[in-house]
Amino acid sequence: AGDAVAAGGAVSAREVAAGPRAELARGERTLAELRAELRRGEVELEARRQRWRDRHAEELIRAAEAEEASWELCGEQAAELAEVSGRWRELRAKLAYMRDQNASLEQRYEERKRRMFTYAAALLRGRRVVRKEKSSGGIAGVLGEGGRRGGTVALVRLLAMTCGWPEVAFLMIDIRMQRRLTAEDFGLGLLLGVGIDYLCLTGMTVHALFSNIDRRGVGSITAADLAECCAGLWQKLGTDPPTYPEKLRALPWDFVGGAAALCEAAPSGRSGERHGGVKRPTFDGAMRQLRALDAGEAESIYDELARATGGRSIPPNAWTAATADVPKARY
Repeated sequence: AGDAVAAGGAVSAREVAAGPRAELARGERTLAELRAELRRGEVELEARRQRWRDRHAEELIRAAEAEEASWELCGEQAAELAEVSGRWRELRAKLAYMRDQNASLEQRYEERKRRMFTYAAALLRGRRVVRKEKSSGGIAGVLGEGGRRGGTVALVRLLAMTCGWPEVAFLMIDIRMQRRLTAEDFGLGLLLGVGIDYLCLTGMTVHALFSNIDRRGVGSITAADLAECCAGLWQKLGTDPPTYPEKLRALPWDFVGGAAALCEAAPSGRSGERHGGVKRPTFDGAMRQLRALDAGEAESIYDELARATGGRSIPPNAWTAATADVPKARY
């Protein structure tokens, strides 16, 4: 019995001693499980982080690619814009050049038109000569009181009374038909073309006269330079400007197929009725095409020529006479 009690007491002691170890083992297992769960959580977290990085990396890549494409597009558009800007500047330069050319052509056209009208009027009126009351006593009538040589004024005075227009005077002086005169050409033209002894008339050398007319100092003169020299004398002593009928005869009718082509034949009708000739629409169209007369001049000419028909048309005989060729020069 004593041994049994001793044995029971020993078991209980082992059990008592084994209790803490078992608790410790359970605690270790629990800790191991917690560590394992923690590792699994860390792995899962790392996996989630990797997925997030991968996802955002793709988004960043797509954003970078989109930005790169945008920059490329901007570069292309900038290049296109630069090209368009260059073409625009080129077109503006061409437009400015064309405007200058057009203005120059318009000016030259107006000058040539004015010369055409002047030459036609001179041919239709015949060459003017110095009137006897102006030329009495030889050249003294042109020089003025006392017979003093009058310089450039005396020359322009004589040219105005003799030629009527500065354009005609220049045409007669320009014997070489160069449309620009040097001092030597000017002196030779005065002597041979117009028959003026300029030294006796003016008391000046040809170079001094030329310098007074060459106000621009370019070394040559034109009909415009001659017209600007003593312009008041040209207006006072020269002849009247070309009239509307003279301008009509001077027009280049061949450009519109001839003046006769504008005249319509009279249709058949009752006796005494005549509706042929040049109608107003035809006349106005030809004037616009020739660009030689303004609207007021054209209207005045038409009204005058169509008066016999009450404004319906210009009669054929009146039209033929009004557009007859200008006679050739007789001097």
